[in-house]
Amino acid sequence: MSEPKTYSARAVFDGMKGTFHRYLEAQYHIWNEGLIAGRNHLLETEGVTFQEPRIEATPFYMTGRIYSQMGIPKAATAVLELAAKHAGTGIPVRPYKHQSDSLEAFLGRREEIIVATGTGSGKTECFLMPILGCLAVESAERPDSWLRPGCRALLLYPMNALVNDQLSRLRRLLGQADVAEHIRGKRPGRAAFGMYTSRTPYPGVASKARDQSRLRPLVQRAYLDLPADARQRLDREGKWPAKDLDRYLASSFVTGPNDAEMLSRSEMQNRCPDLLVTNYSMLEYMLLRPIERSIFEQTAAWLAADESNVFTVVLDEAHMYRGSGGAEVAYLLRRLHARLGVPRDRVKYILTSASLGKSTEAVARMKSFAADLSGLGPQGREFVLIKGEQLAKTGERSATIDEAAALAAYDIAALHESVTDPAVAGEEFAALLGVLGQRGPANQGDRADLRQAVYEWLQTFGPAALIANLITAQPRQLRDVAAVAFPASDKGAAAMETMLALMSFAKEKNSGRIFTPVRSHVFFRGLAGIFACTDSRCTARGTLEHAILGEMYSAPMLRCGCGARVYEVLTHRDCGAAFIRGYVQDQFGTFLWHQPSNGLWSAGGLVEAHFLVEVSRRAGGAHGRMEGADVWLHKATGRLMQAPPPDAQLSQYLQLLRPDQLVPIAGHQVLSFNCECPVCTRRWRAGSTKIMDLATKGEAPFAQLIRTQVELQPITQEKSDSSPNGGRKSLLFSDGRQKAARLARDIPREIENDVFRQLLLLAAMELRGIGREATLGVPMYVALLHVRAKNSLFLFDGADREQLQRDVLDHRRYYQGRLQ
Repeated sequence: MSEPKTYSARAVFDGMKGTFHRYLEAQYHIWNEGLIAGRNHLLETEGVTFQEPRIEATPFYMTGRIYSQMGIPKAATAVLELAAKHAGTGIPVRPYKHQSDSLEAFLGRREEIIVATGTGSGKTECFLMPILGCLAVESAERPDSWLRPGCRALLLYPMNALVNDQLSRLRRLLGQADVAEHIRGKRPGRAAFGMYTSRTPYPGVASKARDQSRLRPLVQRAYLDLPADARQRLDREGKWPAKDLDRYLASSFVTGPNDAEMLSRSEMQNRCPDLLVTNYSMLEYMLLRPIERSIFEQTAAWLAADESNVFTVVLDEAHMYRGSGGAEVAYLLRRLHARLGVPRDRVKYILTSASLGKSTEAVARMKSFAADLSGLGPQGREFVLIKGEQLAKTGERSATIDEAAALAAYDIAALHESVTDPAVAGEEFAALLGVLGQRGPANQGDRADLRQAVYEWLQTFGPAALIANLITAQPRQLRDVAAVAFPASDKGAAAMETMLALMSFAKEKNSGRIFTPVRSHVFFRGLAGIFACTDSRCTARGTLEHAILGEMYSAPMLRCGCGARVYEVLTHRDCGAAFIRGYVQDQFGTFLWHQPSNGLWSAGGLVEAHFLVEVSRRAGGAHGRMEGADVWLHKATGRLMQAPPPDAQLSQYLQLLRPDQLVPIAGHQVLSFNCECPVCTRRWRAGSTKIMDLATKGEAPFAQLIRTQVELQPITQEKSDSSPNGGRKSLLFSDGRQKAARLARDIPREIENDVFRQLLLLAAMELRGIGREATLGVPMYVALLHVRAKNSLFLFDGADREQLQRDVLDHRRYYQGRLQ
């Protein structure tokens, strides 16, 4: 299969599926052509290793009132209006209705809230804006209290990955100079925040020696030694600390008056940050350890100093605090209340989640859940639930046949290349509008203007509204949406891809809003095994040349549709010889079960057995007859016969080769061939076997999917040593720390090994191109350096990577000198 030439939902899915299936075919070897064809048919069956892709759009929400019209304190209004003037803070000029509702409920009516809106709806701002308002109100209205150290707000997360994301938001907001100075008031220093997790340096009692050995190298290497362009990029992404790092090192690691962020544990222990970001595991340690006592003592003193002071707790992704884990967090929060020495009404909670229900019953459960989790109890008040109100696009209609044909013929690759050549993209879009009988944009050379022009056109194009509303309501399969949007055209699939590309490309200049942000859901899974009917003339499958078994299945079952028994297929990993796995009472058993016993019917249970299917390929031994005896399996019942059946009944049986003895494999006795394949005669280590199932194993298949997904992305910047992927990237999440750690270790290793094999091949081709023999040695290494230099790839780790990089630079200088 050739690689897709365009970046689209279908092209990405087809590319990933093709890579995945080719990997399975290459790694799980089968020799027989009939079995290969059967597996290919199984792999191409939806629901076995893949589901058709589904597309979903991030919804647009109704806008709310401007800040000056909200029922919130004036000090909060002023700081929010100021923050909204700076795009990097993330505070909107005009908030969504659910954001304004959150502000008015929390700041205006002093209510506790649950924000239940979808992904991409600005949930984070629903608690950041109230917290920012609270800081501004205290600074303006209670200046004496504002001078006291203490944690005003605790942002609690279930895992470190979410903490790190929040840190970027806080840096862009509280690290913004105008906002920080506005809140500062009479304080000698700015309002500060800090991340307190296992990654925060450093545990234990602080000392000057430990500061020099632990903090200085971290700050120097992670930040100050970076080149200027890297610093600017990190700053834009919120990954650069909101701190004067040069002063921090020069002042012996003391928080400066203009620092909005605290980096070390000792900083936060000396003077508690106004916003503390952590996870519940670390909070539990902090409540137990004496070294963090000062954080809670300062906060308790701040709360006691003024009755108007209220401690705010944010529980983001609140749906994750369920079951026994949720009960533990609930008790942890009660311990926190007790530690601060305040009643529950001096603590205010904000809960957020995108995974809560919509029914009346679900709403009641949410409020009850929030009250139980936060320890609210029967106090005559309850949480206020705030939900987003989605905004549908107007003017929807289906496309005509002519419109579908014009869209299908459009070259969407021009949109992806508009980063480097916006003029060509403008010409292509103007040509599309011309075919549709409309006038093209006036300015075709500026990408921002082009995106604005596409946005304006889509606002008036009915099929765009129809598609956007369909995929905003729920995730839908591509073909289903195409059938509705282009009902009278046989080019609906191609037209649909064009519409998705244009809708994702279109961007309004003033607001920065994408017409329809689209994401694709692609689902892949490995095989749990391959199971085959024992009748090569299986009527459930149909006629297939070279068949030795019947219909194939991806799950175990007793019988095929044709009536024959079904067993799991195994192959020898070296030669691909086919076996079936069954279970017998002992090595002389006369019946072959398709699954192991539960041990109830007999004391010993059943014994796993491997039978060779390709008896005709059986090798001749060097000293006469090899291991194994011919047996005949009755296809309908699973009975085994030692003698050949009569010719008239031969079609009812499958001839197999049965091993002679039980052998130890991975600590179990198995009726299998002892350390030697009966077909290719290759041997394997005692206690193991190379007769293996076809179930997908390990992280390698997933690594191949991720690699393909990245490769299919369009390049957004020129390739270089600092950006070898041309701006293409992928972000991975896992629901467990151990799984995430394995993925972080195994995926780069798998991809690097694959890349290294390809580089060796390219190096060999370079040598052949100049008439040299491709053998391992100095010439091959020099050729490898040449290929590595041309492709800006990084390999290996630590000293090996540094050595390779030095050799590449030496080679590049030598090569350039020869050219000059």
